[in-house]
Amino acid sequence: MEMKKRFKSFTLIGLAMFLAAFSGQEKFVELEGYLNARSSAAFRKIDTNVKAVLATGTRGEILEKKKLRSGNYGLKVRVMSGPYTGKSYWVYYNVSNPDLALYDAPPQTWDQITPEKTTIDQAAGAETLRPIKGIDDTDKASELAYQETKPKENNDARDAIDAITYGQQQVNRVPVPSKRPECTECSQNIENVPVPASEEQLADALIGPSAKQMSPRCATFINRDGEFGKLGRAAMKIMSEPRYKNAFTKSNALGKFCPNFNTFTESEKLQAWTWFWASLANEETQCVQEIEHPMYVYKRGRRIKINNELGWGMFAAEKSAANRAARRGDACKVIFGSGEGQLRCAIDTMKDTTLDDGHTASGDKGSYWGPVRRGNTQIMPHMKRFKACF
Repeated sequence: MEMKKRFKSFTLIGLAMFLAAFSGQEKFVELEGYLNARSSAAFRKIDTNVKAVLATGTRGEILEKKKLRSGNYGLKVRVMSGPYTGKSYWVYYNVSNPDLALYDAPPQTWDQITPEKTTIDQAAGAETLRPIKGIDDTDKASELAYQETKPKENNDARDAIDAITYGQQQVNRVPVPSKRPECTECSQNIENVPVPASEEQLADALIGPSAKQMSPRCATFINRDGEFGKLGRAAMKIMSEPRYKNAFTKSNALGKFCPNFNTFTESEKLQAWTWFWASLANEETQCVQEIEHPMYVYKRGRRIKINNELGWGMFAAEKSAANRAARRGDACKVIFGSGEGQLRCAIDTMKDTTLDDGHTASGDKGSYWGPVRRGNTQIMPHMKRFKACF
């Protein structure tokens, strides 16, 4: 036990010394996931300040940072690549689950040099420390952010360990799956709340109201303030993978569900797709992830068959692991207890059974999903709320 304690102490000291070796000058950042870009350092769900969604690989210079009492940060970044080059936004840095990498100095070439990553406490800071208003994503109304104007030493070994541990997270890749036969499934009744979205490139294209609205649970895709939730970011990331990107950004991929699709940038196309996935999940299960789809329903005392076998999850994948493996492959291997797994399975199914065959998502071929086949009454009312599409 004593040996373990000593080893732990030496490890903590070593990590702290390692991190302290960084210069703390002219910090730069590269996104490893999709992040909301905000006009101010306010990060609550009720703050309607989202101006854009920055894509994976976006690079920028850190102009300012604000430390939140929770230990997380707001970073003001001047964008150096992509469609928002030259503009400055605030992004949220979650220390325990970062979606961006921090660098000590600007690399001569981002494509050839991979500099050492630094920790947030050594990112661009400032001399004085003064409390200012700022809220993190934890919904704590009393949270204070701190603006720093001078880099300071970081002697907190625990923070060092956290930064190293979480900063090395990787996104698992999934093997190419096989195709699957058509199935029938539908869920009906919907009740919900408006979900306004906000994108700088689509400034006048906010998501509007509709008589057919979404379940609050679907905020895990996009919430009422236009912010991408966990599944929304996952959808953007998965569809951006080389295996899927061309299929989901090709001409007219969403068909009649988004007539203006071809006028969008690649990022905007994937945002429209994300709204489609939210719409479909809402129609299937009201975005309930762990739910069984029955084979039969009873209407007016009669048993009516609606599926050939039991389904599971937001997008009605086969509940049987053996059947999924035989029909879909590894992309659909994990669906129980994983909304992201269900989403990947659905994205792969759309690509393999529809888009790769030269058809669009709006059911011109005959979709796997019942709500898509009944698109005019189930999917279209939701898609028309995404005003940029129409």
